[in-house]
Amino acid sequence: PDPPRFWVYVPLSASRHPPSEDFPVCQTYVDTVILGCFSWGGKELAHEWISNTSGWSPYFLNDAPLSRRPWLHRERHAEIDEVLAQHSEWTKFASRRHPE
Repeated sequence: PDPPRFWVYVPLSASRHPPSEDFPVCQTYVDTVILGCFSWGGKELAHEWISNTSGWSPYFLNDAPLSRRPWLHRERHAEIDEVLAQHSEWTKFASRRHPE
C-alpha cells in the first residue's frame, strides 16, 4: 500500500503575518485541519497537532457562517471545540470571537 500523504500549509514569507485583528486565526481553517486529524489518526492526532502547532493567538475568529449556531455549518463542531478547549492555554480557545 502507498504510504499516507500529509499536506502542510506554509505561507510565502511575503504573506506571513503573526495573528492580529487584521489576520486572525480562523475557525474554518482550524476545523479543516482537525477534521483531517480525526480522519487520519482520531482525537489523538488532533491533540498532537494542536500541541505541535505554534502561532496560536487571542486573535481567534469563529468565521463559520452563523457562528453562534455551529450545528448548522461546522461538521463535528462539538468534538473539535472539546479538543480545542482541552488545550485552551495553548489555543486561546476562550478568546475566540464571532465576526459581529
